[in-house]
Amino acid sequence: MLPRSKLHDGPATLTITAVDYSLWKNRTIVERTATIDFLPPQIFQLNTANHINPGGACVVAYRLSETATSTGVQVGGLFYPAYPVALAGKPGYVAYFALPLDATQGSPQIRVTARDQAGNETVSGIPTLILKRKFRSDAMVLSDTFLGQKMPESRRPFPQLRGRPPSKRSPT
Repeated sequence: MLPRSKLHDGPATLTITAVDYSLWKNRTIVERTATIDFLPPQIFQLNTANHINPGGACVVAYRLSETATSTGVQVGGLFYPAYPVALAGKPGYVAYFALPLDATQGSPQIRVTARDQAGNETVSGIPTLILKRKFRSDAMVLSDTFLGQKMPESRRPFPQLRGRPPSKRSPT
């Protein structure tokens, strides 16, 4: 392994020489070009704050200091890829993501990630304010007679539902 202090970012040539100890002292040289890249991409977020409701969605816009092979938003264990766009005439990215219904401030962690061609990765937290919101709910009572008249096609794709009353039907 070469000491890192002698390498610097940019183009490089890797030269490997092999010599055997036969009578003819065979020698082979292989050269390959490579790019040395120790610096991860920098993330420049363009949203100053994001107000999100649990169960809602959010849009994040950002720029990167270099081209990324993979970038997007990580929400807990879910990854939402970003899409390249032009932002004020400059290249940037936009990512759309959803927030789980059980989200609270600080959980799950919401972060922008970017990985460059060399495998260097950067993770940046997204400034968010999760606003609790009470969603309206309503209950609708449907009789077996109504369901029997309006939904006879439900028996065709799900044979396991045949013979069951319409109010008890569920494909699982």
